Amino acid sequence: VQNIHFAIENGALHLLYSKNAKLAAEAEVKTGVDLVNEKILTQRECINLIYAPLLQYLPHKLVDHEENQVKKLIGKGISGSTASATGKIIFNKEKVNELAKKGENIILFSKDCSTDDYVALTLVKGYVTQFGSAIADSSILIRERSIASVLSCKDLEINEQRTECRIGDHILKEGDVITINGAKGEIYEGAVPLIDAPVIPEYEQLLNWADGFKKMKVMMNANNPHEVALGKAYGAEGIGSVSYTHLTLPTILLVQISVVAVSLKKK
Repeated sequence: VQNIHFAIENGALHLLYSKNAKLAAEAEVKTGVDLVNEKILTQRECINLIYAPLLQYLPHKLVDHEENQVKKLIGKGISGSTASATGKIIFNKEKVNELAKKGENIILFSKDCSTDDYVALTLVKGYVTQFGSAIADSSILIRERSIASVLSCKDLEINEQRTECRIGDHILKEGDVITINGAKGEIYEGAVPLIDAPVIPEYEQLLNWADGFKKMKVMMNANNPHEVALGKAYGAEGIGSVSYTHLTLPTILLVQISVVAVSLKKK
């Protein structure tokens, strides 16, 4: 898939250049499967051409539309991605790394889509801009990584010196919690319930094709039943590792009993 740059002058179309298009994870999978169905690619070619690291961004969150009616919609902009996120507002990208290390969910507010935000964007859950477009380089990175984003919110006014912003009649300060719905370009005050995005059928088709060529099993890292269900939905065949420190005491005891029982059975 090519990203074609062109210009129109005096009624004439001029093709300037083209380059490989950077697609979001969902678009990458859908395009690949479509090319196979149209008999342009073989199944193996499709699997080899898809940029595998992108697939980690397929599982993302969506706003639970049945619940969000009770929350206040405070602003709208352009949809930057299909993902949604809840987090604390930050205006200074220099603080992102420190807060991310503490495990904070961060939503970065910026006046414009800028390549200067690249490093910060790899650490945040969401991105909101006062200006900018969906075709800016930073916007492409957002879609690639399924980062929840709302772009070009016209009612947004950012005051970086006072570390606050105004969206219409609402004033938000750094550290306030909001929720953004990237698919609809909506900003909500406070935390809105989020749900896991459904697995797209094209991804299931891709996994079925990969099963025909694989030479090893793919296992998941899971620490609770929810993660196990999500891992199975995305094709994992079992649990390969568990983080012992994340388990609750009853679960730890259950694991210990299971290990002892297996050991005794082997003896």
